[in-house]
Amino acid sequence: MLKKMNKKAIIIGLLAVFVLGATLIMFSDKIGGSGSSNSAKGGSEMIEANDVSDEITKGTVVSQTFKCTEDSVGKVALVFNKLYSLENTYITVELLDGNNTILKQDINVADIPDQHRVYAKGSTVSGLKGKELTLKIYPASDSDTGVALMINNSVRSTFSFGSKKMTGSICFSVSGD
Repeated sequence: MLKKMNKKAIIIGLLAVFVLGATLIMFSDKIGGSGSSNSAKGGSEMIEANDVSDEITKGTVVSQTFKCTEDSVGKVALVFNKLYSLENTYITVELLDGNNTILKQDINVADIPDQHRVYAKGSTVSGLKGKELTLKIYPASDSDTGVALMINNSVRSTFSFGSKKMTGSICFSVSGD
């Protein structure tokens, strides 16, 4: 009788370890199991927004370094919150691999829809999977922009908003097409 109970306990224990292990593997990206806890992942899926940044004003550079999960990148998607309308004002979206510019586009703020995806496009660059890339957003000229970024302030990463280090992530994605 004691041997049967020990076998049963061992089987239940092994099953519990298996279920716990499978759960940790499935949700490792949500609990910081892969990569640095301060490095966001950049891929084809955009994280959900739960907050809005301050306005991107003249002289402000917003930047985030992330580990690229795509092999090829040819466009960046962002979501802006339109605070007020300005004409003849542009915002620059730039993607860098170290000091090399992968993508750079000036976008007319008048063409930015409120809380919808905006795409900055360039030539597709391959061989980026696993590399640390930097996304930068800043006014193209010496003026305020009237736009803010949608962000998620509850993920385990950081980004810079001017001279301030912010907890969370810019809502963005990168893709090859």
